[in-house]
Amino acid sequence: MAAATWAGAVLGALVGGVGGRLAMRLLMVTSSDAVRGVETDDGFPIGRFTLSGTLTLLALSTLVGVVGGLAYLVIRRWLIGGTALRVATCALGAGLVVGSMLVHSDGIDFTLLSPTWLAVALFVAIPALFGALVVPFVERFDREGGWFRTRPLKVAAAPLVVWAFPLLFVFVGLPVLVIAALVRWTPARRALGSTAVTTAGRVALAGAGAAGAVTLVSDIAAIV
Repeated sequence: MAAATWAGAVLGALVGGVGGRLAMRLLMVTSSDAVRGVETDDGFPIGRFTLSGTLTLLALSTLVGVVGGLAYLVIRRWLIGGTALRVATCALGAGLVVGSMLVHSDGIDFTLLSPTWLAVALFVAIPALFGALVVPFVERFDREGGWFRTRPLKVAAAPLVVWAFPLLFVFVGLPVLVIAALVRWTPARRALGSTAVTTAGRVALAGAGAAGAVTLVSDIAAIV
């Protein structure tokens, strides 16, 4: 859990925070001067890059990345194939599911910023890139003989301090801890590793990806 937390935090800050800032900068350059100073749907003034705004974006992206790292930790038992196929699957899934949450037909983010195709592509590509990178990052940090498995517990578990946020812990961290405890319990481990549960998990993941694709296509059609 600490390894996934650290991997998600690093990728969230770099891909979501830095990548998000670069994407907004690019869209500011390609859009009309009339949009400068207008607040985005997330409350960031277009064209104004303040320290507080940047730190807020980095903090939010880091926390979202932590949730993403834990999400991978939960679903990885249901992914098929080797590393390359898992990377492709997670990239596609994150791009569709998270992209469908970011891209919307109301507001100004995808109506005033131009070109529209670039705005949509960037905010689908950012979560897709996170999904592609979270696989090798978590697996490397969590590998046998890796840093998190060989250091003293109080040092290796340090990233878990992020779960001190009450709501984050209650709604994300606690369920993951419960699942982890169940996995260590032999009867539950057998049940979770059964063909029925594995198949159900894979169907659920495929359903989430399909729903994200439908929503994303619908929003894009409404925008253009």
